[in-house]
Amino acid sequence: TACAFSPNGKWALSSSSDGTCRIWAPRTGACKHVFRFGNNNHQDGGPPPGLTCLATGGGPEGHLILVGGEDGRAHVCHVGTQKVVATLHHFEPPP
Repeated sequence: TACAFSPNGKWALSSSSDGTCRIWAPRTGACKHVFRFGNNNHQDGGPPPGLTCLATGGGPEGHLILVGGEDGRAHVCHVGTQKVVATLHHFEPPP
């Protein structure tokens, strides 16, 4: 689990052991979007890999975030468009 504020303080982020990363409006406490990094690659139907790290402020406008998971993948997400723009593989998990 990890939390961070955007560089301008307009939004907050939290990543969790349930495989989600949430964008929050700090002033209201409203959840604005949920990125779900579920168990697409888990044939056993087990829980999704937990997310353990988070970085904010990437890109020219500061709208890119990086979310890392226990499965060796990191996801680059754009908070403005609410899209995953890239998935990076640190290592291949064992079968």
